[in-house]
This record gives sequence, C-alpha cells and structure tokens, in this order.
Amino acid sequence: MAKDFVRGADYKLYMNTGTQASPTWVEIKACGDIDLASNPADIDVPERGMDTGHLGGENDPSISFTLYEDKGDTNVETLIAASLSKVMREVAVSRGPIATTGTKIWRLEGLLVGTKLTAARGNVAEYDVEVKRHANSDFNLTRTTAA
Repeated sequence: MAKDFVRGADYKLYMNTGTQASPTWVEIKACGDIDLASNPADIDVPERGMDTGHLGGENDPSISFTLYEDKGDTNVETLIAASLSKVMREVAVSRGPIATTGTKIWRLEGLLVGTKLTAARGNVAEYDVEVKRHANSDFNLTRTTAA
C-alpha cells in the first residue's frame, strides 16, 4: 500500500454558528496548534494469578487549540466571550476543508474551559483554549465524513 501521510497543517478548526442538526461552519483561521483527545478512562481488571487487564471506560473528550487574539474577527471574539460566559459552543476539527466530500470531521458540543491568555511582549496575544463536552449536550465526540 502506498503511503499518504497527512500534515498537521492540513487540519482546520471550525465553529458552528447554526444548529447541531443543521450546522453552519465558519473556519477559525486565527489559530495555531490543535490537539484532540478522546481521553477514555482506564478500568483495571486485577485477576488473581494474571497480569492486570484493562478495559476502556467512558471518554472524557477534549479539543485544545491556540487562539490568536484577532479583535477584527467576530468569530474569535465569539469564542473568547463563550469562554467567559460558559455557554455551549460546537467546534469541529477537520482534515482539510470541512465542506469537501470525503473530509474527515471531529465534532464536539462543548464548554470552553481552561482558557489562558498569554500576552508576551514581542508576540501576538494568544489564548490556550480547551473545549470539553458540555453537560447539556446530547452528543458525544463524533467522527464523520463530509458527504
């Protein structure tokens, strides 16, 4: 099988300005590195006379990213405001443009937690943002393919 590596730079961050059922995705271009983790719990099974076995437990998903403060971008301002007001926001990470057929998409309705502002001299002001599934969301972290 031929190799076909995907670059980290090919991944994009989006915010849903529509509904979960009928999403309207806007790309957040003012972002740096993106991390996504399902973070499943580890359930130990310590059987007698055997090495400890493990089962995958419930996920505690998160999407983390660096958000550059672009006060001219209303979507960036919306994310910053959401982190302060604790409202639910759906974000997505996609392997390429989200509207392209065949693109793999991770979606999460979440609460922006752990937002940290770094305003270092000589650098663009940036926020370290972590999104975790909102307790009021009816949806888990999902991976879909754009149709």
